[in-house]
Amino acid sequence: KYVPPHLKSRGGGDEKSMAKRRATQRLNGLVNRLSYENIDPISRDVKSIYHDGRGLSRREVTEALCAILLKSCQESGSTHVLNSLVEPQAALIAGLHLTGNTNLGAYVVENFCIQLERMLNEIEPQSKHALISDKGPHNVALFIATLYEFRVVHAGL
Repeated sequence: KYVPPHLKSRGGGDEKSMAKRRATQRLNGLVNRLSYENIDPISRDVKSIYHDGRGLSRREVTEALCAILLKSCQESGSTHVLNSLVEPQAALIAGLHLTGNTNLGAYVVENFCIQLERMLNEIEPQSKHALISDKGPHNVALFIATLYEFRVVHAGL
């Protein structure tokens, strides 16, 4: 949410909420710029947000990042999210997961699975057309499958 500069000086919130808003905006900007070519520098920037949270806990940064990724999958509505968008995002999560932030991978997988279950439960059993027209569940499932491809999710078959 945009806050005009003249309102920022009036104490538009406590310091903690402003720090959270700034970190969320920074994460959102990084995710929006994410592509195959710049996964490494963006992952370094995200790691710096984790380490230099400026008053934010690692959990809050993880929640914000997961919310941004879920939003990108759900906002598309009736269209599929392109693989060229999902794969770099999943690669970012996999990279952060493999470099020591294992809670991030677990949190993202858990939240995406919960959201997928919610979305599928909201669809009427008689309305198979809704499952075909609403691409949100497809996009979330695609993200989970891509996390499996990058070995964030394991299956002992």
